[in-house]
Amino acid sequence: MSNETETFARRICREVCDAMGVDYDQLAAPVRNKPILKARRVCAYLCRVKAGASYPQITRAMGKEGSHSAAHDAVERAMENGDDDYAEGVWSRIKPGVCVDGKAYTVSGTLKDDHPKGASE
Repeated sequence: MSNETETFARRICREVCDAMGVDYDQLAAPVRNKPILKARRVCAYLCRVKAGASYPQITRAMGKEGSHSAAHDAVERAMENGDDDYAEGVWSRIKPGVCVDGKAYTVSGTLKDDHPKGASE
């Protein structure tokens, strides 16, 4: 498993939470209200599609431990409920950076100097 992928997935989750007005820590909490559930689906979908994260990586990026079946279900439900289109809209607004080989890049591919090698979110 790529540490860069997991770091990117975690960054996606934090950015999605900020964009949706949800506390990042609530992703892992046993809360089942609609805004949190939607944020989980959007995070899981974007981590899978944009970061190429595995379901266990998505689970960890959302601060959860244990079975990755919840991440799998969240991705499936995002596509069933039309949240995938919503997620693409969120993605176009957040454009989180990604770390590759210890260097941080924006989605457009521009090198960012504000993330030192080995920095993690």
